[in-house]
Amino acid sequence: MLAALKDRLEGASVGQATTTWYRDMVMEPNAEGWARSLEHIDGMKARASSIGADFEVVIQPLLVDLDGVYPFEGVHETVLADLEGRGVSATDALDDLRGQNAPSLWVHACDRHPNRVAQGLIAESMARALEDLR
Repeated sequence: MLAALKDRLEGASVGQATTTWYRDMVMEPNAEGWARSLEHIDGMKARASSIGADFEVVIQPLLVDLDGVYPFEGVHETVLADLEGRGVSATDALDDLRGQNAPSLWVHACDRHPNRVAQGLIAESMARALEDLR
C-alpha cells in the first residue's frame, strides 16, 4: 500500500514537472530556443516557397486531458500566434482530438505516443489544412 502511494505521488510530481517543461518551451525560460525554432520554421517556409511548394505547420497536442481541461492550451495559442505573426500557415490538431479519451489514443499505457486511431485523426486535420491551401 505504501509503495502504491509512493508511486502515485512520484507520478504526480513527474506529471507537474513535465507540464511545466512543455509550457516553458515557448515562454521566457526558453525564449532563445523558441526564437531559434521560429527561425528554422522561417527557413523551411522559405525553402518550400523557393521550389513552389506550400508550407503548413500542424500542431499535434500531447495526449492528455483531451476530454477535460487541456493543460497546454496556452502553449498552442502562443505557437499559433507566433506563427501567424510570421506569416506561417498553421493548423491545430487539438481541435480534432478535443473530447477524446486520451488513453484510448496512446500506443500503450507506458507509451503515450499517438496510436493508429490518433494518427488517423491527426491525418484528417492535416488533409483539411492542405486542402485549404489550394
